[in-house]
Amino acid sequence: RASVESVREMMRQSVGAVPEGLPVSTVAMSDEYDPVGMWLRANARPFYDREAHAPAGPPPLAAPGYGYPPQPR
Repeated sequence: RASVESVREMMRQSVGAVPEGLPVSTVAMSDEYDPVGMWLRANARPFYDREAHAPAGPPPLAAPGYGYPPQPR
């Protein structure tokens, strides 16, 4: 699976950037009953919003006036 390989590559990069001696671990946030995941969901603010990086919808249609509001007639 591409998603598993993606996580493995992310961990390889992360572990390589951590100073020697600091522990690195992962938490499966998709596991509803993982105690660490439960604590994180209850006590930590999300630091990544997947929807913020989703492909945008179609661009808005161009309005006459190059972005200026229409003039009253």
